[in-house]
Amino acid sequence: MKRFLLAAITVLMLGVGATRAAPFDDARAALLRGDRAGALRILLPIAQSGNAQAQENVGEMFWFGLGTMQDRAEAVKWLRLSAAQGKAQSQTLLGDAYASGQGIQRDYSEAVSRYRQAAEQGAATGQFRLGAMYADGRGVAQDDAEALKWYRLAAQGGDAVSAMAQFQVGAMYAAGRGVPRDYAQALTWFRLAAEKGNTQALERVGSIHANGHGVPQDHAEALKWYRLAAERGYTQAQINVGVAYFSGEGVRPDHVRGYMWVDLAAAAGDARAERIKERIVKLLTPAQLAEAKNLARQCQERKFKGCD
Repeated sequence: MKRFLLAAITVLMLGVGATRAAPFDDARAALLRGDRAGALRILLPIAQSGNAQAQENVGEMFWFGLGTMQDRAEAVKWLRLSAAQGKAQSQTLLGDAYASGQGIQRDYSEAVSRYRQAAEQGAATGQFRLGAMYADGRGVAQDDAEALKWYRLAAQGGDAVSAMAQFQVGAMYAAGRGVPRDYAQALTWFRLAAEKGNTQALERVGSIHANGHGVPQDHAEALKWYRLAAERGYTQAQINVGVAYFSGEGVRPDHVRGYMWVDLAAAAGDARAERIKERIVKLLTPAQLAEAKNLARQCQERKFKGCD
């Protein structure tokens, strides 16, 4: 978010005269040295003068609690002013406010309206949020085809939002929602998202290979993708790696490693992992169980890297 504010202020400086640019220089300098409160003090009077970009930045700072106590109602006030002047990011955050009921009364129909205004300006987050509203049927009639349309548009960028959208497009192809089921297309979209580090997509690529959906079944290939997601802390993938060690699919059986991965997922609060632990613990000797728990502790300390 700090990077976004810096970029927004820099763009704004390019569009103002030398005299007016000075305050934005000061705000940018404050952000660079980590003084968010100082940046907010500089931006507030500019926002009060009616500057749309400053209003948007002030709204974001109140929304996320940057340089000030988080105040969603105050954020909504500034975002409304900025949105009225056509700022797409403000429309998206207002949609979030209406969808969540934070800072304003929940209203899914109004959230859809705000997301649509942002989406029609080409804002990827607005497009993604609008797709989700159609997929879930919140504030609008449920429509998978319309959801897919907006997810596709959001997927065209190169950021984390596009990765989430690419994952959703893949999920819709895999489930046959809004489009005939097509695992080859699903895999293509999951891989695009996985290349951007989307953990869910990494796991789903593995799942497609494990189940042989549209590709030859390959448990070793599946495990490769599961591990990538597991190393990022995704509990479903950690469970999958653990189960693979118990079943010996794609890897030499190792009950100690298997329990370690399931234990890590359970420690993160995954209820399914906890249930699996109750079954597999009976397969370990006391010495193996102690070793597995020690390995799990070490793995957590290494943030899941190099645990196999």
